[in-house]
Amino acid sequence: MDKRGQETVQNFKGRSADKLTKIICIMFVYNETIIIEESSYVEWLEWMKTTHIPAIMATGYFDSYKILNVVDSPNEGVTSCVQYYTATNENFGKFYDEHFNKFQTIHQQRYENKFVLYNTLMEVIDEGNSETKN
Repeated sequence: MDKRGQETVQNFKGRSADKLTKIICIMFVYNETIIIEESSYVEWLEWMKTTHIPAIMATGYFDSYKILNVVDSPNEGVTSCVQYYTATNENFGKFYDEHFNKFQTIHQQRYENKFVLYNTLMEVIDEGNSETKN
């Protein structure tokens, strides 16, 4: 457990197990938003699912991923998001230092002038479901 997780345990001793588990489960999401030409979308998505994402997951720094499409995007082309989930900021830092440029270069070379990409790193601060009680 990292220092932040240890501090969380100290700050929340005596709380219910549900609340403590929820607080300790810190998650980071590396999000890539890609706007790709409509004519390239189907091939791009297949490549992402069969080649690019499996290679990123094989680095061992992410636990899971999701591919999403923006439903009402004001942009021309198709707007998709790929979200990679990891338990620690350190995992993302290692991925960034060791692999980020390589994967960005591969994507850029394969789809040059056919997409725009921007990325963000986000920390999950709360989550729930229909059964979650405050």
